[in-house]
Amino acid sequence: MKIDVEWLRRMPTWARFGSVLALTLAGSWLLSSVVTRDASFSINADTEVLMIEPDCQQQIVWDLPPGRIGIVPLGDEEASPTDAGRISVAFRGGARAQVRVARDGRWLIDLGRSNSFGCATTAEDLIRFDADGRATAAGAQDVFYRSAEPQTPGAGPVLLLKGRIVLGQEIAYGGGSAAGLGSPLLDRARIEVRTPDAQTRQRRLIHEEALDPGGMLDTHGCLDEPIDPQAAEFPCVRQARTAAEGFLRAVKRDERLLLETQLSVNGRHIGVRQQGGSERRVLISVWSRLVSSSWLQLFAAGLILVSTLVGIWDGLVREERDTH
Repeated sequence: MKIDVEWLRRMPTWARFGSVLALTLAGSWLLSSVVTRDASFSINADTEVLMIEPDCQQQIVWDLPPGRIGIVPLGDEEASPTDAGRISVAFRGGARAQVRVARDGRWLIDLGRSNSFGCATTAEDLIRFDADGRATAAGAQDVFYRSAEPQTPGAGPVLLLKGRIVLGQEIAYGGGSAAGLGSPLLDRARIEVRTPDAQTRQRRLIHEEALDPGGMLDTHGCLDEPIDPQAAEFPCVRQARTAAEGFLRAVKRDERLLLETQLSVNGRHIGVRQQGGSERRVLISVWSRLVSSSWLQLFAAGLILVSTLVGIWDGLVREERDTH
């Protein structure tokens, strides 16, 4: 079949140039609007507070330093905390844990229920703790933990993290200062994003940025998503399809005890919010990945080399003509 291209030849030069330019811009816009699904986010942060919600198939077990643990009383019930030298806490999807570090160096952990993932975990299996060999199921009630002594940097426990993780919180008036907490916040965070390179089969650094003190970071990117008033759930969390894993430990920075957090997140994006601002998604488009790929850089280098060789050859030919 013969394709008629006479109409293309009859077009003015400016029209052909404009058509090619429009097609190029349209292709670039399309590639820049498509988000890659296999980005790897590496997060290194120091914070005074973080929140973790494991998904429905996960269980997290933390072995904690000596301290006090107990079930938060309901109504007129009396609290009966337990002082123990060995404490272990296990919680599943459907639970939420908030970890804070007080200004005096003590750890404070609060565990309660969460509907973010919509897990069908029974109340008896949701939160369990073991204090000096005495196992207790918290059921539908919340659990609190307070370390007996300030945690020594480098000698304290390392807690594993899995699921949805939120670093930092907004500074509120009062900030819990009466309890010696000050205003818990994110001190600093550094984000590096990598994608697999088709040429080298290794992950290449595409983007990096820093988060200012007082901001927030959500591995699922759901900070500003509204909660469903009917179900009190986060549809955004269920649809995020991200996998966050990492750990936290106590460190000392400028005479302050902080929680150093190392996280790895695989997925489409994460959410960040500077203090007082709105949430912004950190993501990598197909265009950004294409521009930074090794084969495209090799192709560009090859074009430059060919262009240089052609220029040298033309110069030699002209010189030969002038000689004769």
